[in-house]
Amino acid sequence: MSRTRRSILTYTSGLAYTAVTTAVAIVTLPVLLTWLGDERYGAFRVLVDWYAYLALLELGLDGALLALFGRALALGNGQQTRNTLGTGIRAYFGITCLMIVAGLGLAAVMKHLVPVSAPHAADLRMASGIAIAVLLVVPLSPFRALTEAPQ
Repeated sequence: MSRTRRSILTYTSGLAYTAVTTAVAIVTLPVLLTWLGDERYGAFRVLVDWYAYLALLELGLDGALLALFGRALALGNGQQTRNTLGTGIRAYFGITCLMIVAGLGLAAVMKHLVPVSAPHAADLRMASGIAIAVLLVVPLSPFRALTEAPQ
């Protein structure tokens, strides 16, 4: 497959992804607002925004790995690719530990950052726990960079 064709497929799949997620959001938002209610939905949106700041702890490592993988793959150096992948996983493991510690700290003060009524406080704690659990997949980020590098 040529680079041009692969680039066109990547661009087209990105557009399709955007169209599908937009359509799903348009259909599901009224259902979510009805099911959750304004307070719980608003708390969810704010909680997601707070936890999104944890991604800043990555400090651009993904872009650096992408460049390193691109160079190793262009040279056809399998050993360098494996070394970069291993180093990336170790680096992301350290970043994940830092993100989890910061996430736990954020969870501890979340009730002050997102004031909700007493019946919804348990939901807020559970959502914080889920947001922290999702961080466990961060060490897999180098695999994404590796799959994007041949582009």
